[in-house]
Amino acid sequence: MDELARRHGVGRSLLDVAEFWSRKRNLPGIVLETQNNNLGACRLYERCGYVVGGVDHMRYKGIDPNTRETAIFWYRIFQD
Repeated sequence: MDELARRHGVGRSLLDVAEFWSRKRNLPGIVLETQNNNLGACRLYERCGYVVGGVDHMRYKGIDPNTRETAIFWYRIFQD
């Protein structure tokens, strides 16, 4: 997200729309992926009720063999 748009609720609004859209289609939940170095996104996902369901240390190695980035998979399973 653009730096000027950060900390204004845009990310949460986008997640709210994605959840509304997903529930309307009777989907069981949402899966998101981000990198371990994107702390802002990780904090947002956690605050919005997402939980870490997996990590992939190899996902970005094909792009840069020396990368230390790890893919983190976040899940929000709808209970109702």
